[in-house]
Order: sequence, then C-alpha cells, then structure tokens
Amino acid sequence: MTILLLNDNSYINNFGCQATMSSLIRMVANAAPEQKLITVEQRDLAKDYYQEIPPAKPSLRQLKKYVKRAKNTPRIAEYFPKTANDFQRYGEMWQRGDARDASEFLLPLLSQSDLVIHNAELLNYKTNKISLRGAFLLWYAKTYLNKKVALINQTTPAPGSDLVMEGILEYLCPYLDLVTAREPRSNQLLQSLGFESQLVPDPVFSISPDLSKQDQIQDWLTAHTIKSPYICLSFISVLASNMNQNHSLHLFTTVISAIQEKGFQVILMDAGSGSLRKINQTLKEITGAFVFDGNYTEFWSLLKSSSALVSGHYHNIIMAAQVGCPFVPMRSVSHKVESLCELLDWKITPLNPTCLELSIEKMLEGIDITQNQSSELSEYLLNRTQQLQSESRLTESLLAHVMKP
Repeated sequence: MTILLLNDNSYINNFGCQATMSSLIRMVANAAPEQKLITVEQRDLAKDYYQEIPPAKPSLRQLKKYVKRAKNTPRIAEYFPKTANDFQRYGEMWQRGDARDASEFLLPLLSQSDLVIHNAELLNYKTNKISLRGAFLLWYAKTYLNKKVALINQTTPAPGSDLVMEGILEYLCPYLDLVTAREPRSNQLLQSLGFESQLVPDPVFSISPDLSKQDQIQDWLTAHTIKSPYICLSFISVLASNMNQNHSLHLFTTVISAIQEKGFQVILMDAGSGSLRKINQTLKEITGAFVFDGNYTEFWSLLKSSSALVSGHYHNIIMAAQVGCPFVPMRSVSHKVESLCELLDWKITPLNPTCLELSIEKMLEGIDITQNQSSELSEYLLNRTQQLQSESRLTESLLAHVMKP
C-alpha cells in the first residue's frame, strides 16, 4: 500500500510546521508500518502553472491573441476549481488530460496511492490555494480513481465567515472516509453541517516534549546574559501586512518595554513569526530584547525555564502548555486560538492583537496571573496536555481502520 500525504510544510522555518509534520508523519508510519509514504510539499501544492503555448491548431485570431498576451506576463493557467460548483467541470478536465503540468505532476501520485490524506490545518484561510486544491484532489481521488481519502487535522472557517470553504466542506465531506478536526469549534461546525467528524487534538499534542537540548539552551542564555525571569514573545505575522510598519514598530516596542518594566527580559521568537522576522531584528536593536532562532526541539527547553509565553501562534501555545509554561494568548486569523484555549480550559482570555493599545494592560494583567498562580497553572497544564496526548494519538488508530481492506 502507498499513502500520499498532501501539504507537507516541514521545510518551513516555523515551530508549528516542524512539530506538526514530525508528529503526523510518525503517526501515519505507526498506523501503517509496512507501507510507503509519499508527501507533497505545501509549496508544490500551491505553485502556479502558466499557459506558455498557443492552443493546438490555432486560428489566426487565436494566434494574434496569444502573441499579444505573450508580450505581457504569462497568463496563469486555471487547472483547479475556485468553488465546489466547479469540482465536476474540473474533474472532467483532469480526466481528459487538459490539466497539463498540474496533472502531469499530481495525477501519477494520486493514481499509485491507495490512501490520500490532506493535512487540512490551513482550511481556515479564505481563498487559500492549498486548502482548495487539497480538497479538490481528495474529491477527484475518490470520485474518479476510487481511492480512500481522509481530511484530517483541520481548523474550519468560523461559521458564516467563508461561504466558499463552507461550501467545499458541504460538497466534499460525504465522499470522505475520515474527517477530523483539531479543536472543538471546527468540529462543532462540521457536525452542524451534518457530518460525522471526530475531534482529535492537534498532532503536536501526541509528542512527548523533547527536553534533551536544555544544556545547549542554558549555554545560549548564558552567552546572551539572559537570566530568569524572562518571557517568550511572538507577535503574529498578520500584523506585518495589515499595519503601517513605522506605527507597528512603535506599538511593538511599547509592548516589549511594558513587559521589561515589570522586570522581565524579553525573548522574541524568530522561527514562528514569518514575515515579522526582519522586524524582530529591528526590535532587538531598539529595545534590547533578544531573538531566538533555534529549532522546535530547542524551543521546548527554552519554554521550560520561561516565566510565561505571550503569543498568538497556535502551536507555540501548545508547546508551552506541554512543558507547563503558562501563557497569555492572542487571537489569530481564525477561531483556532480561542478554540485551543477552550480545549485546554484556559481562563486567560485571548487578546486582540490588532488593537494593541487597548490590549497592553490586559496583557500585563494576564502576565500577573501567570506569575501569581505559576505553580498551580504549570501543574494544571502538564496534567491537561497528558490527557490530550493520548487523545491526539487517536489519529493512528483512525487511519489504520481506514486502511483495512
């Protein structure tokens, strides 16, 4: 048996991507130890294809149009549907062999696979090519190739926020052999649409934190003259594209300075901040904060000695909880952080990072809670993540069941 896993993002310098794929690939391998696993990277799933050749046997009019267009930027070829309304039409296109480069790359992978899995963690983003294409490929593999298909580890759009993705879910889910959501709000949406989805906590919960790098982290802290207490901080990347950079820097420095004035050194997370990485370097120069650019296993050891985490990154919060590091959450681009806090039964309400001026005081109040109740919160998080670890590993048995003849 061959298993095809769509949306492998392990190559991205992001704690969540690295940890998710490490745990997900391990669970797939455990579910089918004798089987071959092939992955399609996120960048390959999202790549654009271009129309660079004229139509076969073109008319003079078509040829003139092509020559005129060729003088400009090559036209992006439409080989994938944009809504569920177009699934059937594009399925027929792929069957006829008219999807050209896209089908030449993906169709052999689909054809040789017995099970096709889409890691659907990005389903919450509007008009996201990765989610749209992954959903279509699952539907095509089931409808035209008679393959087993699974849509797992998903965060759905919030109800009513994205009709396109909701429509795709309504259309796709009846064809699927397995549907799972990684947090409760998404599972509730799927069930409200009438589907038998299962709540399976994020794959990262299934990992036992790797604390083997504590000596290296202590050496790094010593080399940078960082002593306890320190707080790990990561602003979400969406801020970089939605705010004036100079104004953003002012607000970010205000947040960092406010935390420093409470007696904490601040360590900014580089791997996990996406488009904010360049800004992190500037913030370091302005505020004297430190920038951490280690890998996800080193991040656990850094969090283990941290007084708290302040973050809007979904997986950063999971990893903090796993080592008993209390956190002050910020909302992200979907309902995933709020839903994660519900899964953890966490009492510090997620803050809106797009109105930082109003959120700073609430953030400082949250930090006070993490310090005043540090021992109790730490013990609670360790116990809760142990429970979620066994629940997260349900992915293994669910996939093994799907793969049975």
